[in-house]
Formats: sequence, C-alpha cells, structure tokens
Amino acid sequence: MALSAGLSLSELSRIVEPLALEDAITAGLLLVERSRVRPAHPMLATAARQLSSARERRDLHLELASVVDDPTLRARHLAIATAATSPDLAKVVAEAADLAARRGAVQDAEELGAHALRLTPPGTPERADRLLALGRFHSRADDMARVTDLLTKGMAELPAGRARAMAHLLLGEAADVPGNAAQAELALAEGGEDPEIRALALAKKSRLLAVGDVERIDQAEAWALEAMSAAHQVGVEVEDSARTALAWARVLRGRPIDDLRPQPVSSLEWSLPETSIDRALGARLEFRGELERARAIFLQLLDLAGEAGDLQSSRLTQQLLCGLELRAGNVREAGALVEEVGQGLQWMGKVRARLQALLAAVTGEPKGARRWAAEVLDPGSGHVQGWDRLEATRAVGLAALFERDAAGAAEKLRVVWEHTLREHVEDPGAFPVAADLVEALVQSGDVGSASEVSELLRRSAVDQQHPWGLASAKRCSAVVRLAGGYVDDAAENLAEAAADYGALGLNFDRGRTLLYLGALQRRSQKRAPARHFLEEATAQFDQCGCAGWATRGRSELAQVSGRRSAGAGELTPSERQVVDLAASGLSNKEIAGRLFVTVNTVEVHLSHAYAKLGIRSRSQLPGSLSRPPQT
Repeated sequence: MALSAGLSLSELSRIVEPLALEDAITAGLLLVERSRVRPAHPMLATAARQLSSARERRDLHLELASVVDDPTLRARHLAIATAATSPDLAKVVAEAADLAARRGAVQDAEELGAHALRLTPPGTPERADRLLALGRFHSRADDMARVTDLLTKGMAELPAGRARAMAHLLLGEAADVPGNAAQAELALAEGGEDPEIRALALAKKSRLLAVGDVERIDQAEAWALEAMSAAHQVGVEVEDSARTALAWARVLRGRPIDDLRPQPVSSLEWSLPETSIDRALGARLEFRGELERARAIFLQLLDLAGEAGDLQSSRLTQQLLCGLELRAGNVREAGALVEEVGQGLQWMGKVRARLQALLAAVTGEPKGARRWAAEVLDPGSGHVQGWDRLEATRAVGLAALFERDAAGAAEKLRVVWEHTLREHVEDPGAFPVAADLVEALVQSGDVGSASEVSELLRRSAVDQQHPWGLASAKRCSAVVRLAGGYVDDAAENLAEAAADYGALGLNFDRGRTLLYLGALQRRSQKRAPARHFLEEATAQFDQCGCAGWATRGRSELAQVSGRRSAGAGELTPSERQVVDLAASGLSNKEIAGRLFVTVNTVEVHLSHAYAKLGIRSRSQLPGSLSRPPQT
C-alpha cells in the first residue's frame, strides 16, 4: 500500500495472504473505500517505506506489476523496479505515458515519460522522440521551467535537423513573445524544407505577430497561408495549427472563419493549446457582442482542457472568458476568473495585471485601474505583449472618463484606436474603444475628430454586420449630434443603442449609455426622462456590481431638480412603470421589450416594488396598488 495508492481489494489479495489482510482491516490499519484499500493514516505508509530496504521495495514493485490491472500503473511499477536501461521496457513505459496523457492524467504522463527517457539507451533512435515527448508532457502541465531545463540540457544529444527544430519550437512555448519568435526562427533554420517544421514554425510566427504583438496583421495572415500550404503535405494536427493561426489573423481583420473550422469542438482530438480554432471563433463572437455563443464555446473548451489535464490551455481560455465577462459588466464573475489567470508562465502576470486594470475600470475604481495598468506599462518591467499594452491603455482611458478627465481619456483611447487603424485590426470590437473615444473627444471639445471616429466605426460595422459595432455606431452618432444641443431624435437613438446593448447582454455598455443620456437630459432640464434613465443606469450598475459607476449614477440623480427621487416606501417612476405593466398581465420579457430594458432590470424593479408595497407575489399587485405603500 505504501508503494501503490488505490489498489483494489482483489489486487491486494493476490499478493497478501487473505487472513493477514483481514486482520489488518479489522485492526484498523487499512481502510476499504469502494473496494479500494488505503492505509488508515499516511504515517503508516511513510513508516513502511522507511523501514524497508531498497531490494524489498524493488521486489514489491515487481510483484505489484504482476497483479495490477491498469497498464499505466503496471508500467510505473516495472519502471521503478528497473535501474538499468532497457529498450523493451522503455517502449512499454512510453506507450503508457501516451495513454496517461490521452486520459488527461498529465502528471502521470510526466512521471512515466521521465522513466521512459531514463530507460532508453543513449544513442538509440528512440531517445530523441522520448526526450521531446517528455517536453510536451511538461508543457501540457504548464511546467515551463522543466521544459526549459530538459531541452536546454538535452539539445546537444538531439540529432541536427528535425529533432532539434522540434525542441526549439517547444522551448519557445516557455519564453516571452520575442524569445518564442527567436526559437521559431531557429526551428526554421534547423528544419530546412521539412514541411511539418515549416508549417508549425510559420503558424507560430503568425500567431505571435497577430495575438502577441497585435502588429502587421497582413503579414501574419500571409505567414498563416504559407503555413497552410506546407501543412497540406503533413497531417491533420499540423493543419489545425496552421488553420488556427489563419483564423486569428482573419478574426482581427473582422472576417468570418466558419470555413476554417472543419468539425465541432466536442469531436476534436486534444493537442497543443494553440491549435484550438474554437478559441479564435469564441473571440470573434465576443468581439461582435454575441456573448452567449462565445461564453458557451469558452466553457466547453475549459471542460475539455480539464478533462485533458491541460493547465496551459485552461489559463488561456480563462483569460478570454474573463475578458468576455468584463465586456458584459459581470465584475463578480470576472474577478473570480482573474484569480485563476495569473499563475504559471511569467508573462501571465502581465495578463493578470491587464485584466485587473480593466476590472477596476469597469467597477469604477480609477486608482486601482491606473495602479494595475502601471504594472503592465512600466518601461522597466520587460517585454509587454501588444495585447496587454493596448488593453491596459484602454483601462487607463476608461478610468480617466470616470474621473471626468475628458482630455486624458481621449489621449489614451486615441493611442489604442490609431494602433488598430495602423496595424489593420479591422474588427471594431477587438479593442472596443471607439464609443468611449467619441465620448471623450466630444467632452473635450474636439467634435470634428469625434465625427471622424464615429463615421469609420459606422462603415466597418455596416460592412461586417457587426452587432456591437452597429449599436456603438448608433451611440456615437447620437453623442456627436447631441454635442450641438439637445435633439429629441438623437436622444431617442441613444436610448435605442442602450436597448441594443441590453439585448446583446452588454450590460456595462448599456449602463454607460443610459448614464450619459440621463446626465445630458439633466443638464438640458429634461427632468422626468433624466430621472428615468439615471435610475435605469444606476440599477444596471448595481446589478452588475459596478459600485463606482452606480455611485456616479446616484450623484447625477441627486442633482435632478424638481420632485426628489422616491423615498423609503415610495415607488420610483421606473418601478411604477414596471408594476403597472405587470399588473396589466404582461410578462417580464414583454415589459422589458416595452420599456427597452433587460429582463434582469425588470426583475430588480419588481423586487424593490414588492418590498415597498409589502407583498410577495405578482398576483397581489392589483390590490396593493389601491393601498398606500408600507413604511
């Protein structure tokens, strides 16, 4: 038991006299749980190992290998019992390592892979394959320090050409973007005209340029196409890598990728984390504001990564899911995901800081946003991926808008906007700064530039039939028109944009739009609609957990002149509207459609109204409306 956890009762009875086994269970030394036997206390196993000799342990491992049913466990016992190299046993153990990896038992695969390498005689053809296999197992486990140590020391024993090229590609996974790109170049030099090496290395260069640096997207697309051409000569897994690189380039260009996705994610054979085209598809849907579909893909990818024991892929997907929840304004869900992201690779610390900066900005904590963004943008902090730099800059711009520093916001947001134009990032939702930039420019008095940004956004949104882009273009156009004075139909367009955001589940954008509209109406002495929209905005921010923005909404409400907002026990105008419609028999969904709000907002208003009216259900509404509210 000290040498093999989880033995079944039937397996243990093959090597232990049944009466002795029964005595040990009766004495409480062993416990049986669902036919599995374990020591009653870990110290018993420790003592047994310490009191046994090396020869005794070796003989027991051999005995255990003869009775266990699981092939990976059998291979483990045989490997531990064998000190000298053994080509035949090395083959058995290597096959067991592959089986463990396919089962998602990555730590078992690492242990067995190390034994397989140790048992393989130096100089044999299999030695290189097993060294590279162990490197892949370490990578799957997100143990990049061991990848670097293993392959740096083992590079000299690898034959020149293909094997060393593969090692360079693996070493790149443990490096930052410049280091990864340098390893890809070394792989190309080592691999020569080998089509697999060319396809993998060019696909990697494409991904690093597009997703890492967010630069020269045209060049990234060209490298991906070249990788596709080479991959056709190799096999499905290599084609997946090239196809995924092309997908990311196209996503950033705002182009569809359905033709690149050959089969649904649930049937894909799990391989390297960067070869999941569905992650790119989820990102495209996220950028377009199709959050429910994107969320479903990311959650499925997380499940698959968990089943495969692929920690690296889990963290990459978690960062995308966190970004999605931030777009939705779900700060509680995003906060939980941020905690999972920053572990592992050193550069993931920058990713976490970037997400923390955005989380603070969306929550309405400008000091926190600037503090976290500084960790990303500090020139002395080493290489910063383009994605992290752009998103951290966007967070600082949003924080400046919160503080009503329109000029500062415009300066930061313009950096992101101009980068996307220069580098041909044509999906307007990839780095969604357009609407915030227009707001900042208008507030700082640069209406001409705001109009230019608004028109560029409109064109790309129409060309791509981009849901987030179309809603944002409507918002931007209205903001520009309202810069010259209050116009009823422009205000209506702003309300429509808020409704469009709500229909997409982009509740933070909805709240921001309602807040802008309500504040504008307050300044224009449109007191009743101002109060309505400011209450809607505040309720939305409260629902999302955006505490700072909710406080901003209440501050604006406090400045609305005329009749004060409802006191304790008195229904607000918005609550009264919802209650009247509910009492007339409309469903929550129908009320939401009538008032251009979300179903969740209707539920919040009804909940508050029930408490004020002293009732518990919808059926009590008609009678309660004829009575004064409870105080």
